[in-house]
Amino acid sequence: MSLINKSLKIIGVIILSFILTVVAQNIAILWHLLNLHSFETVLHAITYVVLTFVFVKLIINKLFKDTLANYRINKFQFNKSYIIIGLLIPIVMFLIFICFVPGHFEITKTNNMTEYLEMLFEIVVLGGICAPIAEELVTRGLLMGYIEKKTNITFAIIVTSVLFASVHLFNGWMSGVSLILLLSGGIIAGILYGLTAYKFNSIWASAFLHICWNMADLLHVTTHNENYGVIQYITKTNNILITGGDYGNTASVISIGIFLIAIIILLFKKRKI
Repeated sequence: MSLINKSLKIIGVIILSFILTVVAQNIAILWHLLNLHSFETVLHAITYVVLTFVFVKLIINKLFKDTLANYRINKFQFNKSYIIIGLLIPIVMFLIFICFVPGHFEITKTNNMTEYLEMLFEIVVLGGICAPIAEELVTRGLLMGYIEKKTNITFAIIVTSVLFASVHLFNGWMSGVSLILLLSGGIIAGILYGLTAYKFNSIWASAFLHICWNMADLLHVTTHNENYGVIQYITKTNNILITGGDYGNTASVISIGIFLIAIIILLFKKRKI
């Protein structure tokens, strides 16, 4: 197969994956047309991840004529190594911010219980569990697996990491240092998740790291009171490298440094076959 044909097929699968992801998200968001006292967020999350799985399964089984296991979408198994890494990454991030970056704690308050539950469901169920699983199914499962088969694992991890970072640009307009930090943090986080899925031969390993990081928003590190998370650590610094700019602490040099250390550790880990 020529390089041009390979490239066109890869681009086609990327576009198809993006379209189906948008379709899944837009169908899932229809639950918010109903007033279910914040439980519509839970239904949104479940619908999103179920539809994403169905779409990914259809593409792999019907279009590629292959099995999910060949794309690292296999049976979930606990492994103490990735569990320890997944838990340590946000814990170390918190400790560095709390110990070395001046700030204070505030307990989050909302106008009523419905708003508070909606915020919790958004952090835990939607952003914390279902969105990471859906993203790993598409990015580290379908796309990384397909690109790897057409090229090699290094190229697959790099391409999907750039895509992973780029998708986060849809969260809002950014420019300058904030944009550079977001892309840098997103690409490095993508490499970490991709390497994790590869080393443990399962998207559930990368999904666990992704879930742990997103769930860390329960203790929300921010530069001002956003009424988000259970407890907020509000920093007093204006250094954009420390705050992460418009995207927040995920794009900070502190988080990026922790991701890089985790990547180095994983590089020395023996791959699970």
